[in-house]
Amino acid sequence: MKNLKTIATFICLFSFLLCFQVEGRGQQKEGSQAYISIGLLVDKSNETEASIAALNAIELINNKGGVKGKRLNLIIRSVEGTWGAGSSKIVELVFEEKVIAIIGSLDARNTHLAEQVIAKTQVPFLSAWASESSLTNAYVSWFFSIVPNDEQQAQILLNETCKNKNLKELMVVFDASYDSEQAYKSLLEKAAKLPQLKIHPLRFQAQSDASSVVAEMRKNNTDGLILLGRELPLKTIQEQMLKTKINIPVFGNVAANGSQDILDNEDFIMPFRNSWINGNKALCEEAYFRTKEKKCNIIGALAFDAVMTLTSALEHSADNQNDLKTGLDQINYQGITGPVEFDSLGRIKTSE
Repeated sequence: MKNLKTIATFICLFSFLLCFQVEGRGQQKEGSQAYISIGLLVDKSNETEASIAALNAIELINNKGGVKGKRLNLIIRSVEGTWGAGSSKIVELVFEEKVIAIIGSLDARNTHLAEQVIAKTQVPFLSAWASESSLTNAYVSWFFSIVPNDEQQAQILLNETCKNKNLKELMVVFDASYDSEQAYKSLLEKAAKLPQLKIHPLRFQAQSDASSVVAEMRKNNTDGLILLGRELPLKTIQEQMLKTKINIPVFGNVAANGSQDILDNEDFIMPFRNSWINGNKALCEEAYFRTKEKKCNIIGALAFDAVMTLTSALEHSADNQNDLKTGLDQINYQGITGPVEFDSLGRIKTSE
């Protein structure tokens, strides 16, 4: 009930603020130099990687002359605090900082709050992390996602495991976060169309022992492992598998690729490195990333591509949010994480 009251309060605030016209959104003066402001919303888990990568992209663009002679200004805000605090940060970015667009490196729940604000303020929002399917299925025309949603990722994973490798018994391990549970739900819905496939789920709690994963694999005689969520101890799971001589292919969603415990071992296939996500190898080959401390990280790579995507759309717009939205609708940009092009729902297009 308290959460509902919080949302209601912010909706009233938005309605009040929307009575005022915001002129020259995103274009401000810094001395005699005109610049365009872009907002970046981060949560605690993504803050460092996303912020550094986005700032790197801004630096790269500004060093090349900016966008149509105007420098870009990145305004970073964290959504940490009481639940719903992110809404006030978005209001601040829109009405005080007058950003022309917002990038979100956030979990699904915070992104849902952002989407509610975006629906009212009509400032383009580009999600660079959350993948819950309902975000891009909500028909908010100002919302775009550079990450395949859970339904798209589930289809990619099942194509790779069942169709390409003919696996029949899959162990699916997901962490206890809301995002991972939604990813698992989408995977189950897609798997229901494959009667020959049997899924053995395991919800991995923070206090769980990685040996339980191995024990379940042996018990169910699984021939493949799917990992969902960035909070899974990938290295420990891999060590347990090697120790007990379990040699089966391992796959993971985008969130798993964002784990701080990410692996480079080729035994862990993690198909997004070779399909939609070009992966660690591709990121390391990116000349600009080789010069930075934070490299080969999918969280940063997505934030980097989000800035570059917005910049590409700005190059073909008249510097207002309506034209920027049109530019995003029509974008076709080759990012370091793969091609960026959106469908009618603002979802990134995938080959599957």
